[in-house]
This record gives sequence, structure tokens and C-alpha cells, in this order.
Amino acid sequence: MKIAMLEWGSLLWDKSHRKFDRHHGTWKFDGPTLKLEFSRKSASRLNALTLVIDAIHGKECKVAYALSKRRTLERAITDLEAREGTNRRNIGCVSTGSYRRRDSGVPSMQMQ
Repeated sequence: MKIAMLEWGSLLWDKSHRKFDRHHGTWKFDGPTLKLEFSRKSASRLNALTLVIDAIHGKECKVAYALSKRRTLERAITDLEAREGTNRRNIGCVSTGSYRRRDSGVPSMQMQ
């Protein structure tokens, strides 16, 4: 199973999370297009506006992706939970296998 993580913000530029970074490959910048907008304030960054998936107000933006080194989707989600200081309800996912779809705003991606 290949697990790709999509990124469009601090996962790319914030290098202070080395524990998280060792669990994924190199970021590639030819990922899918998502509707993104500055629609949320970040509690961890002094209420700075945060770029999030916003199906209503978002503009289509190409995002980056990296392959997780984890063997299961659950472990990859746990890594993102810890990195982002959030819970799994806030992490969308799509699978072409038997795992459930948790966010209709996240497109399916063919991995080669």
C-alpha cells in the first residue's frame, strides 16, 4: 500500500518537526488541485490565518505530496495528528482500498 500525504502549508516550510519528517519521503510539487482559502485562525500561531480546504470559498491550487514511510494508513494519520496538534476528525483521507473516505474535498490520486 502506498500512502501519500498532501500538503500546502507549514508541513513544507516548518522544519522544526524532525520526528514527523523522518516518516515520509521528499515533498513533490506536482500533486492534485484542491480548493484552498485562508478560512481558519491558527490557535498555535497567535491566530494567524491558516490555509485550509474550503469547498465554498477556496480557489484551486496545486498542492505538494510526499509518500509516507508508514505501512498503515492509521499510523500515517497518527503521525499527522501529532505533527499538527489535532485529532483524526480534522484529518481527511481517501483510499482506493477498503478504508473509508473521510473528506469529499480531497481528490483521489493515482500513485505509480
